[in-house]
Amino acid sequence: AKSKKFYRAIGRMIAHIICQDQIDNTVFTISTKLMPKLVRNALLRNMYPESSYYPEVDLFRDLQDMGETLKVRNKHGKGETLKVEKSHTFGLWGMDDDFLQKYDPSLSENDLIGENFKAKFVSLYVLKSRDIALSSLKEGLTLNGKFNLLLLLSLVPSRVVNTMLFSNPNIKVEDVINVLSPDYTDFTYDENVDKESVVSIRKIQQDCFEKRLPEVIRQLSIESSDNNFLSNFISFCTGCSYLPCKEIHPTFSIVVGFEKELKDDNVPYTNSCVNRMNLPMYAYNFLEESTLKEYLSTAVKYGCKTFGLK
Repeated sequence: AKSKKFYRAIGRMIAHIICQDQIDNTVFTISTKLMPKLVRNALLRNMYPESSYYPEVDLFRDLQDMGETLKVRNKHGKGETLKVEKSHTFGLWGMDDDFLQKYDPSLSENDLIGENFKAKFVSLYVLKSRDIALSSLKEGLTLNGKFNLLLLLSLVPSRVVNTMLFSNPNIKVEDVINVLSPDYTDFTYDENVDKESVVSIRKIQQDCFEKRLPEVIRQLSIESSDNNFLSNFISFCTGCSYLPCKEIHPTFSIVVGFEKELKDDNVPYTNSCVNRMNLPMYAYNFLEESTLKEYLSTAVKYGCKTFGLK
């Protein structure tokens, strides 16, 4: 009963994300890692493996994405092997010798061939174990059947649903750099700063934003021992460790501001609710060249905790 309540709550959160995003252009997408495509199709579009409109090529690819290791024969009798890591995230079984007897004695080797593979094996092996979760999530998504959201989503191609609701599955360093947007220090109403200083400070800040900061991000992404710097940096700035798809959210940005109150011995800090990172006004320009890299690395390391759905 507790697990059902939990999944219903998650379903309502997802419904809120979907609807609110369309009303006020809020940028809050769901992490691709949270829900594999096979489960997304069943949950959001009522499209199950045994459906005639679930292409076999897509089905195999979606199983691969879930981290399966499968040895099956296709409908032509030709053996096919899908070699991928076993997924610990979703508690999936391995294909050992006594798998059929261990999971469901009613299954036979013929259930791994052609249409039987789709109708019996995948549905039972992958989705049946998630019956409680899927049914409870659907109750939450539809507000116990009062809101026919799934019917609307079933009319939309799966590619569009994935792009619209889920994060970009691959984060590249240039994707991160391209979403950065500068907010230079405004001296419009500051009578204590002469025009020459205004020009000089603006030049320093532009040099940092356009040259030094992008290069530091590239270096740190390469040097990261766990290859997580980019997702940690995004988390540091936004609270979520992933980027929305650009096609759906072309205006999404992370603002880089330059604060008068920050001194050059302060590390960068962020306002993740508004996707903003703040640097000192002089952007460490008068310190060692490595200072920006060192301070940003430290800030991201200790400030990359997230509140997103992962």
